[in-house]
Amino acid sequence: MSAKYLAGLAAICGLVIAGLDYHQQYKKSEGGLSLESYLNSVSSRVFGDEVIDAETRAFLPDAPDGWSRRALAEGGNAPLWTGTSGPEATQAAARGWIYAKDDEIIWIEAFRNDLLKSKGVLSGMAEVSASEIAYQQEYEGFAVSGGVGFAEMEFPSWQEASAFRVFDGWIGFDDEIQIRVRAVASDASVRALLGAINYDGLNEILNTPVPTVGTDVQVQPENEVALAAQMMELRRAMVQLRAESAKERNLNSDEAAQLINSFVENIAPGATLDATGDDVPDYDALIQTTYRSALILIMENDRSQQAPATEGGKLTCKTVGTRKLCRSDD
Repeated sequence: MSAKYLAGLAAICGLVIAGLDYHQQYKKSEGGLSLESYLNSVSSRVFGDEVIDAETRAFLPDAPDGWSRRALAEGGNAPLWTGTSGPEATQAAARGWIYAKDDEIIWIEAFRNDLLKSKGVLSGMAEVSASEIAYQQEYEGFAVSGGVGFAEMEFPSWQEASAFRVFDGWIGFDDEIQIRVRAVASDASVRALLGAINYDGLNEILNTPVPTVGTDVQVQPENEVALAAQMMELRRAMVQLRAESAKERNLNSDEAAQLINSFVENIAPGATLDATGDDVPDYDALIQTTYRSALILIMENDRSQQAPATEGGKLTCKTVGTRKLCRSDD
């Protein structure tokens, strides 16, 4: 099959899909849908907008006693932000707040962090790229708040030391919300603000809320660092699994179907074809089930390490693997 024929076929299919997508959006609209409005709807569906960012920010805490809270654009935010006009700062402005008290200053933002999910070429490239980026950065477990593991970013020795500390936590995977913190503050201050976040509200934004996340979810303080590290390693494993499944999908894809997908996935991601002819399993459901089941096991591990309450008597404990088993000698 010639490249010219494939390109023509892809162009025709792209027009057909675009027409179907326009028809669907037209039916959803009230009072008709102009071409400009349709193009804007495509942009918002593909690239998102600030509505969700503003929604996630609503679940960040008010200023605790003795602290002040202000928007990023209100200034006085050094050294966390050296300016508010750059692309990164402009995007972040709708996502978070600055908290300040005496000589401590903390930035917290919460935002949707979704990859383009389709069976298309761009989606697969994004999944592989995310894996490579994720494995470049190192983290150290820090805290668990609301069932969310937070880890502190470790900067490589060759990189210039940052003027602030960076912490990341995620609710969910793929369909996810990322919480990022920049701080020039003590561990206690960072933990206090993380503990005031409305995790129930953030979790409910997800299409499928995570069962182990909630505002009232608590773990034993002595286990927080280890549990947060386990959650970060779990995320790394899931990112890598997602990338491997994307590579397998690409290796087993039909050239013509891939070309068609490259035309339609930015217009209607849900309309992309399975370019493998169903020869490669759909790993998305498996990844989601594995991720949630592993989180439950991690949280159960915290509870299993809690010594049972006893009245008098001597408690004998021993460590078996990652678990601490205790029994009373009475």
